[in-house]
Amino acid sequence: MWTQMHWNRHKAIVDFVLCDVAHLHHQRLQIDTVIMNPPFGTKCKGADMQFLRVACSLQPQQVYSLHKSSTRSHVQKVALKELGCMSAEVLAELRYNLPATMRFHKQSSVDIEVDLWRFVLPAAGATDIDASKPHIETEEGD
Repeated sequence: MWTQMHWNRHKAIVDFVLCDVAHLHHQRLQIDTVIMNPPFGTKCKGADMQFLRVACSLQPQQVYSLHKSSTRSHVQKVALKELGCMSAEVLAELRYNLPATMRFHKQSSVDIEVDLWRFVLPAAGATDIDASKPHIETEEGD
């Protein structure tokens, strides 16, 4: 499913895209900024990092993303060494109250420590990130 909503207000053009992230890297898009709240990778190990890989493969100028604070060193290492980000900075440390929305959630809600990250990427074409290639996580914490 691919849904796109276009919003133009105060000379800012914003497109909201709702689709399967596994197919997003096949799209030819011009993107300045990606803002995302990926799954935290607790149930499906590495899910959050796959979202980050796809976001970086779109070659935006920057990506803003939430990740569990407990994975901070791993997220930074992958962003800088594997994904070619010029910088990976935690902008805020937050507490996120996650309500039970999935069948596998056992508690009515859980308070999770999360980091709001800003990843800055080099100019388009300067890196060659292929989000379609499978990747095996080698460190715990994701």
